[in-house]
Amino acid sequence: MATPQTQRGFSLIEVLISIFIFGIIMTAASVVFGRSVESYRHARASQQILEDAQFAMNRIAKSLRTSSVIQLGAGGQSIIIYDYSRDGGACVRYRFTGGVITEEVEPLNYNTDDILRCGPGIFTSSTTRADLTTLPVTGQFAAQSSAYQTRVGKVSMVFVMTDVTGAPVRLQTTVSLRDYDVSGLL
Repeated sequence: MATPQTQRGFSLIEVLISIFIFGIIMTAASVVFGRSVESYRHARASQQILEDAQFAMNRIAKSLRTSSVIQLGAGGQSIIIYDYSRDGGACVRYRFTGGVITEEVEPLNYNTDDILRCGPGIFTSSTTRADLTTLPVTGQFAAQSSAYQTRVGKVSMVFVMTDVTGAPVRLQTTVSLRDYDVSGLL
């Protein structure tokens, strides 16, 4: 007959050491997981900022492509354009005000007299207004108007928004105007 073997278990010290090692590993894993969740939140917030600014920038760029620059505001904080693509033409002002980009549209009839009327005085309290951004933004416009028989104009836009870490996020684009009849390049 075989002699029974004695089974040996873990000692108290071995169990405590394994629990300690397991605790260190779990603490490290939770720190890494917490940081990755925080990084995801920051990335998502930054993405939302960029999407907000890109929406506004794309909408303005679309309008600028079919427009003539009428006036650039002081410090580049606003720009007034005559938009040929809107039904009958429209005088449009984009401006940075109150931490948002505002679009103001005053519909006009498509004729030379209306183009000449397009300016800061045309906008009243009944003018259609829309905020193009929901998050705080600052920035400016720079414009080079089209010149008869020499050049097609262009407008540059710079938007500055702040991400969740407080760092500035800058977006910039330049749009060529397609007012070829004004520049005489048709």
